[in-house]
Amino acid sequence: MNKADSILEHDVQDELGWDVLLDSSDIAVKADNGVVTLTGAVYSYEELLQAEDDAWDVSGVKQVNNDLLVGPAAEALIDEKIADAC
Repeated sequence: MNKADSILEHDVQDELGWDVLLDSSDIAVKADNGVVTLTGAVYSYEELLQAEDDAWDVSGVKQVNNDLLVGPAAEALIDEKIADAC
């Protein structure tokens, strides 16, 4: 039985949020028929890998597309988000 995309997105986001090794506040999750896409920004390559591992840990995930940005590109994205909030 397949999970609904909205439930799968919620479950993956929840899994990311529980991971103490990862700051998931700038990660977006989209699901389409069990294919999960991670977008947004993380500070290190280790966090990128951790986010992908976390997504795979959720039942119902058939594939993970990891489109996260790392490092300076991620910092620019986060800085822009902070500037928009001001």
